[in-house]
Amino acid sequence: MRVLKNDFARYNVEEEGGCDDLDQGDNGWKIIHTDVFRFPPYKSLLCAVLGVGAQFLTLATGIIVMALLGMFNVHRHGAINSAAIVLYALTSCVSGYVSCSFYTQINGQRWVWNIILTSSLFSAPLFLTWSVVNSIHWWSWLHPGSASHHRAPPSGCLDSGGVPTHCHRRHRGKEPSR
Repeated sequence: MRVLKNDFARYNVEEEGGCDDLDQGDNGWKIIHTDVFRFPPYKSLLCAVLGVGAQFLTLATGIIVMALLGMFNVHRHGAINSAAIVLYALTSCVSGYVSCSFYTQINGQRWVWNIILTSSLFSAPLFLTWSVVNSIHWWSWLHPGSASHHRAPPSGCLDSGGVPTHCHRRHRGKEPSR
């Protein structure tokens, strides 16, 4: 802050006095412009996070709108979960489009890696978490002394329907804006 204050004071004096050494010895905020406007070292990761963030924002907005419209019944407990899974698969095109269009804007060259990273940024950790939880549930089912014992065997399936729509929307995100 002190450097910025000194620079402003120096430039104000130079404007009033007409000093010619304006370009000599630049320091302070004029030096950091190269750091502010450079591309990040991991372009693909940044674009994938932006794409998945846009997808989840769309997903959350969709679920909230559906809840406000009264589409979920109180007595049907899995309705919101089912809606979230379907909306996740449907909104994967949002993450593919946002990620690829931003990746194209910052001159990214490895778009295939960007699409793979975008489609697996959420689904890979989710699958790992699901595997651990499902394994613990199977273990508790096989060892009936556990407190969380259930009579039905655990079941679950991970929907990977979002990957093809990520790849399909890559072409739309790569097109230049008109």
